[in-house]
Amino acid sequence: MGGVACGLIAVGILPAMWALPGLELAQFPFRLLPIAEFALATAAAFAPWGLALLPLAWIPLLWAVLATSVVGNEGVSIAVLQQLHPDVPENLPPGGPRLYTSPSRWALGVAQSHRARQFAKGTTIEPIFYFPAWEIRCGGRQVASFADPPTGLLAYRGKDCVRRLVRTGPERAGAMISALALLIILLSLLRRRSAPAQ
Repeated sequence: MGGVACGLIAVGILPAMWALPGLELAQFPFRLLPIAEFALATAAAFAPWGLALLPLAWIPLLWAVLATSVVGNEGVSIAVLQQLHPDVPENLPPGGPRLYTSPSRWALGVAQSHRARQFAKGTTIEPIFYFPAWEIRCGGRQVASFADPPTGLLAYRGKDCVRRLVRTGPERAGAMISALALLIILLSLLRRRSAPAQ
């Protein structure tokens, strides 16, 4: 039941929950989904065979919630959204006022005033939000990037540089841990198969 509850909370069945003190700073509510997935996988692994598929019963309920969700109408047309491509609320930097189901006025304003790369006083501001996974190379040399204070956009010292997404240190560590866990699971399965029957 905990996995089902986590899944429903993550997709916004209780939007008021994300307005509670502390939780309103959560940048990605859907990051709760891996916890739900782990809980459901664990329940399936330890359940008797007849009940092993029971945790999957929450999937139709999840689809029903998503299909019947009401999107707030803030007077922003689809054409405007397609023109500006603003980030949806859950992808905005944490903090600050934003509605759960509506486009952010702040993001629309940033998108309107930063349609292209801008350069001033030795600093370039890209028309995308800062994220640690962005790697910037100027003339083949890697330079540090940072969030532009007024906008939260990707900024760095240099001009006409190349940006690309790379794996961050925590992402690489997580991939190694996942690979090690998979190896342990495979070795334990092989050991069980090779053990003599009693």
